[in-house]
Amino acid sequence: MAGMNEIEKAIFLFENANVLNANAIRQELKHIIKALEAQQVDKWIPVSERLPNEKECNLYDVMHPCHRQFICTVKIGEYEPQTRQLFFSKVFGWKYGPEDYNEHVIAWQPLLEPYKEERL
Repeated sequence: MAGMNEIEKAIFLFENANVLNANAIRQELKHIIKALEAQQVDKWIPVSERLPNEKECNLYDVMHPCHRQFICTVKIGEYEPQTRQLFFSKVFGWKYGPEDYNEHVIAWQPLLEPYKEERL
């Protein structure tokens, strides 16, 4: 199965289920599901779990060389949580312009890739 992506592996396992050991299939499918969940784009990450790592920060060099944009859920006072696009840096934390959101961000996720029109 070398050289196959996770979806191709799953298809192969289903197509060859009568040949392969059922336990081996179960274990491989669990591994595939875990790998696909890790790739899930719209997964919220609680700040209590972790902050963006160096790789995630380097992926979004959009506006400023020291700050990367992320989509965040913020909770301010007694208001309902809101979604905002904020900047993150290891030095200043969560900011939007001069406003500091460090006490208000409860979860975050990377920005989606912008739409790119296909050229013929």
